[in-house]
Amino acid sequence: MTTTTNGTGPQNDDPEQARPSEPELNAALAEAVRHAIGQRVAASAKDIATAVFEEFLTPAVLEQMQDTARKAAQEAVAPAPTPEETAEEEQKQLFYPNVEAFVEKFLAVVYAREVVRARADTDIKWCPQWHDHPEAASRLGAMWRAWEHARLGKTSELSSWWRDHADHHMAVLMSPDGPFKNCSIGKGKHAVLDPLPLEAATPGSFDDPFEVVDVAAESSLVMVTGSPRRGTVVAEFP
Repeated sequence: MTTTTNGTGPQNDDPEQARPSEPELNAALAEAVRHAIGQRVAASAKDIATAVFEEFLTPAVLEQMQDTARKAAQEAVAPAPTPEETAEEEQKQLFYPNVEAFVEKFLAVVYAREVVRARADTDIKWCPQWHDHPEAASRLGAMWRAWEHARLGKTSELSSWWRDHADHHMAVLMSPDGPFKNCSIGKGKHAVLDPLPLEAATPGSFDDPFEVVDVAAESSLVMVTGSPRRGTVVAEFP
């Protein structure tokens, strides 16, 4: 063995001791093989993906992608619509511009009932001046908006509208005890019901509608005590 110095200390130039061991060589080789395989697999996957994408990218698909990109670019640079423009756009999407048109051109036609002949209004009530009755105007307005939404459906939305909205609200409106109770087409009577009588609540009645009370016998029951406007919540039923 030969030992030399370079001014900083002795150095070992024995090639046998400088050579890596066999396990180290095997580990390095395995790592290199794995890396090479990974690169090859990635390259093959890229080639396959490219080929598949080119098959998928037909002229029709390419045109659709370009159209989507064009719309996205227009939306990105276009100014946000004003509230007036939004309301105008919503108005354009309505089939009937308002509830009056809906009642006149649609509901009165498809929900026809005999309401004019003698004694007809003893069983079915209706008022041509329905818009003077607050309940009728509100219910018919709700029916109109629900219909505008349901008409855009693809399956049973309109059937559900008839069942859940038209039949329900019209039964209430045409009831002898409904908002048209004092109206009669045959007798030419028109009278709007007075609002429900009310009395002012005691000041502070609704400041704290539910009061949490601690009691010796703990419970989680919710009990209404005193005025029906106030409730007592008792915690942790044993």
